[in-house]
Amino acid sequence: PINNAGAYVLEAGEAYGPQRPTWTYTAEDTLSFYGGFISGAHRMENGNTFITEGPRGRFFEVTPEGQILWEYLNPYRGSITRANGDLYFPRPMTYICFRSTFIPEDHPALRGKELQPLQPQPKPFKFEEFEKMMAQQ
Repeated sequence: PINNAGAYVLEAGEAYGPQRPTWTYTAEDTLSFYGGFISGAHRMENGNTFITEGPRGRFFEVTPEGQILWEYLNPYRGSITRANGDLYFPRPMTYICFRSTFIPEDHPALRGKELQPLQPQPKPFKFEEFEKMMAQQ
């Protein structure tokens, strides 16, 4: 909660509010969406919510009714090595993302910029190839 000046309200001797969530999102199948850490969400100007599912590197926009409008899976992954230098593939968090922020196309920072897709595009993740790499370890 915020006051008329836009400052957060913290009552002396009280827990920081609100008392209960004002809105929640649950995936229809209740299994395909879970981010127990490094995840987040923020309300967009249009009333929808931008969600970052950090462990999977998944970003999506959802309406107040729970409809997913679009989603994007992070195609980039870093290299993690063991102490001896061998590559280590941390599954299922191969495409982990700490944080993301939705930037609308009319954002002032993008004014006058020509946005082009990355070329070449990153190689798409294929689970079968990942399993082969894991089997070779």
